[in-house]
Amino acid sequence: MVDLARLIGIGLRARRLPDGTLIDPPGVVNASPLIPTLAGARAALALSRADSNPLWPLFAFRAYRAASGQAARRQEAGTPIQIADQTAFLQLSNALLLVIAARANNCVADRDRLTITRNWQTFAPDPATRDYVHVFATGAEGEEIAVDYLALVCPISLQVRVSVCAPPSVTQVTIRKNGKSPFVKDLLTGDFELTASLQPLIASGSTLSEVNIGVFLADT
Repeated sequence: MVDLARLIGIGLRARRLPDGTLIDPPGVVNASPLIPTLAGARAALALSRADSNPLWPLFAFRAYRAASGQAARRQEAGTPIQIADQTAFLQLSNALLLVIAARANNCVADRDRLTITRNWQTFAPDPATRDYVHVFATGAEGEEIAVDYLALVCPISLQVRVSVCAPPSVTQVTIRKNGKSPFVKDLLTGDFELTASLQPLIASGSTLSEVNIGVFLADT
């Protein structure tokens, strides 16, 4: 499976342009220019299930970033973004954060249900999570800086599992639960801390850091 994933990955990289967008395969013409790039990102995330090389979530992140820039330019030009493309952006961002969450040991991700299973616990979306979980970075002047994160809840233990994706300049985030900063366990390093430290996601054989990630377990 790993060898097959790498062969598919070669095909994806062959279709990638210098700006990170992907072109359609020969003989295929899509209604939206965003479709091949978003589809390539989804394919890279699917490959990450067979091959743990950080290259695949990085490929998806680059494609997502490129498609976002492409969509912004289209909007500036007065071209509306199709509803299907807007839906794809939302699904892709959640899928990327779910893949990051699954990089911790003994974790199985279900992309259809948006859940993470670890041992006896299953962490799933909770509609009320946004009311009592807040994740942010702190700027040079003490201001809060928004970061991308996905918070999933175990309904039995009420523990919250948080996966975070942030620019390389953000090395730490604060996780607040019910207005307090609990001790959190870093599921990538095993450390317990109040301020959650992020790790660079670097492809095998590379030294370039494009994004920092973290996976944390927060108690009450």
